[in-house]
Amino acid sequence: VPLESLIGPAVVLDITEKTRDDRDYRLAPDDVLAWEAEHGRIPEGSIVLLRTGWDRFWPDARTYLGTAERGEVAAENLHFPSYGVEAAR
Repeated sequence: VPLESLIGPAVVLDITEKTRDDRDYRLAPDDVLAWEAEHGRIPEGSIVLLRTGWDRFWPDARTYLGTAERGEVAAENLHFPSYGVEAAR
Protein backbone atom coordinates (compact mmCIF):
# COMPACT_ATOMS: atom_id res chain seq x y z
CA VAL A 1 0.00 0.00 0.00
CA PRO A 2 1.57 3.30 -1.04
CA LEU A 3 2.14 5.66 1.87
CA GLU A 4 0.37 8.45 -0.02
CA SER A 5 -2.90 6.51 0.17
CA LEU A 6 -2.68 6.46 3.98
CA ILE A 7 -2.27 10.21 4.40
CA GLY A 8 -5.01 12.79 4.03
CA PRO A 9 -7.51 15.02 5.77
CA ALA A 10 -9.40 13.37 8.61
CA VAL A 11 -12.54 13.92 10.66
CA VAL A 12 -13.52 12.30 13.95
CA LEU A 13 -17.14 11.29 14.55
CA ASP A 14 -17.85 10.78 18.25
CA ILE A 15 -20.50 8.13 18.98
CA THR A 16 -19.44 7.55 22.59
CA GLU A 17 -22.89 8.37 23.99
CA LYS A 18 -24.61 5.95 21.62
CA THR A 19 -22.30 3.08 22.55
CA ARG A 20 -22.86 3.36 26.30
CA ASP A 21 -26.01 1.22 26.16
CA ASP A 22 -25.37 -0.60 22.88
CA ARG A 23 -22.07 -2.39 22.50
CA ASP A 24 -23.03 -3.39 18.93
CA TYR A 25 -23.84 0.16 17.81
CA ARG A 26 -22.97 0.87 14.18
CA LEU A 27 -22.34 4.36 12.83
CA ALA A 28 -25.52 5.34 10.99
CA PRO A 29 -26.11 7.77 8.11
CA ASP A 30 -27.93 10.05 10.58
CA ASP A 31 -24.73 10.27 12.65
CA VAL A 32 -22.82 11.46 9.59
CA LEU A 33 -25.54 13.96 8.68
CA ALA A 34 -25.60 15.33 12.24
CA TRP A 35 -21.82 15.77 12.19
CA GLU A 36 -22.00 17.54 8.84
CA ALA A 37 -24.80 19.83 10.05
CA GLU A 38 -22.52 20.99 12.87
CA HIS A 39 -19.11 20.98 11.15
CA GLY A 40 -19.76 21.14 7.42
CA ARG A 41 -19.55 18.56 4.68
CA ILE A 42 -16.89 15.87 5.03
CA PRO A 43 -14.34 16.60 2.29
CA GLU A 44 -14.01 14.05 -0.52
CA GLY A 45 -11.20 11.60 0.20
CA SER A 46 -11.20 12.25 3.95
CA ILE A 47 -10.31 9.58 6.45
CA VAL A 48 -13.27 9.14 8.81
CA LEU A 49 -12.20 8.11 12.28
CA LEU A 50 -14.66 6.84 14.86
CA ARG A 51 -14.49 7.69 18.57
CA THR A 52 -16.46 5.01 20.37
CA GLY A 53 -15.20 5.44 23.93
CA TRP A 54 -14.28 1.78 23.82
CA ASP A 55 -10.68 2.62 24.71
CA ARG A 56 -11.84 2.68 28.35
CA PHE A 57 -12.07 -1.13 28.25
CA TRP A 58 -8.52 -1.74 27.03
CA PRO A 59 -6.59 -3.93 27.92
CA ASP A 60 -9.48 -6.08 29.23
CA ALA A 61 -9.97 -8.12 26.03
CA ARG A 62 -13.13 -9.83 27.29
CA THR A 63 -14.90 -6.52 27.85
CA TYR A 64 -13.32 -4.81 24.83
CA LEU A 65 -14.26 -7.57 22.35
CA GLY A 66 -17.30 -9.00 24.11
CA THR A 67 -15.78 -12.47 24.43
CA ALA A 68 -12.75 -14.24 25.85
CA GLU A 69 -12.77 -16.75 22.99
CA ARG A 70 -10.10 -16.68 20.30
CA GLY A 71 -9.84 -17.91 16.73
CA GLU A 72 -12.64 -18.65 14.28
CA VAL A 73 -15.12 -19.61 16.99
CA ALA A 74 -14.79 -16.11 18.48
CA ALA A 75 -15.90 -14.29 15.32
CA GLU A 76 -19.63 -14.82 15.88
CA ASN A 77 -19.32 -13.71 19.51
CA LEU A 78 -17.47 -10.43 18.95
CA HIS A 79 -19.41 -7.41 20.19
CA PHE A 80 -18.06 -3.87 19.82
CA PRO A 81 -19.14 -0.63 18.11
CA SER A 82 -18.07 0.04 14.53
CA TYR A 83 -18.98 1.59 11.18
CA GLY A 84 -22.39 0.73 9.73
CA VAL A 85 -22.53 -0.39 6.09
CA GLU A 86 -24.91 2.38 5.02
CA ALA A 87 -22.87 5.10 6.74
CA ALA A 88 -19.66 3.82 5.15
CA ARG A 89 -21.10 4.36 1.69
